[in-house]
Amino acid sequence: MDWKYNFQPHILDRGYDYYCDGAVRSIQKENDVISAVVRGSEDYEVEIAIEDEQITNLYCSCPYAEDGNNCKHEAGVFCS
Repeated sequence: MDWKYNFQPHILDRGYDYYCDGAVRSIQKENDVISAVVRGSEDYEVEIAIEDEQITNLYCSCPYAEDGNNCKHEAGVFCS
């Protein structure tokens, strides 16, 4: 699955930095849903649903994602 096309390059870079810095925490996978907590300016909840190698839902509780954007926190979870 090529998930990277869902993110702008600068968002991917920042997500990778979050991963490298250890900000991606509490990763759990249950059935087709990956959930994690990502530490940013505060802790953000991330959920990623994948079905048949396709992303069916991306969610993050940060303001950037709540405006309908794919965020660095989600990218960080993918990097992990």
